Amino acid sequence: MTHGANFWIGITLLVFSVALLPSAIPPGDPNHGLRDLAESSLRSEAGGKTPTKMDVERRYEGFMAEQRFVWLRNLVLLILSILGVVLTLLQRKLGLWIVLLLCLLMLIVYLPPMLPDLLNGRFIRTIFLVYSSVFRAHGLLNGSVLFWHIVVAPFAYSLLGIATIIVLRNRSLKRGVT
Repeated sequence: MTHGANFWIGITLLVFSVALLPSAIPPGDPNHGLRDLAESSLRSEAGGKTPTKMDVERRYEGFMAEQRFVWLRNLVLLILSILGVVLTLLQRKLGLWIVLLLCLLMLIVYLPPMLPDLLNGRFIRTIFLVYSSVFRAHGLLNGSVLFWHIVVAPFAYSLLGIATIIVLRNRSLKRGVT
């Protein structure tokens, strides 16, 4: 049973990791769309007045810093995923611990944006809103990736973490019995 469980945990994590592949590409600089966003957000805050170049540059650099942080975070998560997949498929106990750590980290990333809707009971409505708007605006492939990240991933990583805990617990019980 343990061999089969390791295999399926590794394969499941491999499938989940595919969604992280696009995040391995570093953010481009200069990013003209992000610079336009910085300028329009400053203009909106100033009531339509034209912001100074220095203010736009400061806001743009803040946006770029956030993109770099997210890129580095996702790169670390991707590396952990690959390491977890390889070690789990090689039947290493460390691989299961890495999978468990990765599931915890992914929940730390995914759950905070969901909490307001979960706590006030609007989560199901939000799921349908995200589903309809994401697929219309981004097409089937990009919409699927966005829907995965916004709605499905937290639950999928939770289930994978629970399965990993069960396998680790069963392994420790088997060692205790023999």
